[in-house]
Amino acid sequence: MVRVLVAGHSGLDKHRWINAISSYANGKVGRVMALDFDSMLSNSMPYFLDSYLEKQRNKWYETVNQLLNRIDKEQPEHVIVSMHLTYFRHNTYWSLIDANALREFKFDMIVTLIDDAYSVWHRISNRESRERHGVYIRLRDVFVWRTVEIMMADMLATVLGIRNYVVAIKHPVETFFKLMFTKLPKAYLSHPISHVRDNGKAISEINEFARRLRGIVVLFEPTTIDELIIERNWANGRRTIIDRGDRWPVDNDDSEYPIKLREDEVMEVITRNPVTKRSLIQDQVMRRDFRYIEQSDMVIAYRPKYGGTLSMGVSSEVTIAVNMGKPVYVYWPPEDGDIANNPFEYVHEYFSDVEELLGFLRRQVSAQ
Repeated sequence: MVRVLVAGHSGLDKHRWINAISSYANGKVGRVMALDFDSMLSNSMPYFLDSYLEKQRNKWYETVNQLLNRIDKEQPEHVIVSMHLTYFRHNTYWSLIDANALREFKFDMIVTLIDDAYSVWHRISNRESRERHGVYIRLRDVFVWRTVEIMMADMLATVLGIRNYVVAIKHPVETFFKLMFTKLPKAYLSHPISHVRDNGKAISEINEFARRLRGIVVLFEPTTIDELIIERNWANGRRTIIDRGDRWPVDNDDSEYPIKLREDEVMEVITRNPVTKRSLIQDQVMRRDFRYIEQSDMVIAYRPKYGGTLSMGVSSEVTIAVNMGKPVYVYWPPEDGDIANNPFEYVHEYFSDVEELLGFLRRQVSAQ
């Protein structure tokens, strides 16, 4: 039996996601019961977030007991519960989580969903225009709320003695299935992004390599979050509109484009910190990719010097992975220069042929 708690703040459309993963898994691993805690809670108490804290807390416990009773009655083979760990309204964060109550579910892991901040902002803004709750969320608030939700999930995972995996919702459903229901090793794919973004051939090549890797490992992909385009668009004519074509192409993107951001809110997230010289977006990109590396069993670096230009992002990620003691496998074809002149130290192995690398990984996985 597998029991998973799926965390994530508002605006992720978790209801659609939980239906997709349960539909994908049903029949492959037996019956999967997917429970959307927040939908149950809000349906029984429509103005939940506007009520007093004591009333919210009582309703939270009541809904937890309803879920436990339903699971006990129906006895599914596997259970996935989707739940907000934190709430945000009127510039205030709060949580109703009781780890002792959640311990009764006997969760095996937590999966914290994240998404592009502009997609989340757009969904919440559209919902507010329809439902009129009298609230407004700024783009910066989405970035911060994501951090708070991850922090709460990490704390809860520590108390429950389980692992919290942070995963972008734009990963393929297959990736979540393998993470939850298989023992396959987890790998982070490090590859050039910024300097190949306008190279359609390079993007297609990297995406095809990622597709093949997904058949071997549980693959964490950096381009399932693509927020630096906010900075790129602003630098390119002070654009505040995000079009689908701006984003690194992924298969599982249900965001509605174009997304029109407010200029003052864009400035809040791209302005450089006077000390670190990094923006809020850059800080979050760095922390998120390092998180992917930390929760992986290995790192696979694809063409760090694509087209003769060394990717600083790949270089940094390889260095971090080596320092964490993670195995690093690098694909470096002859057209990218002499592999003997690579800048890395203590990399596990280099491959000049992509088929050789994929075959090596298949043998590694089969031997486990």
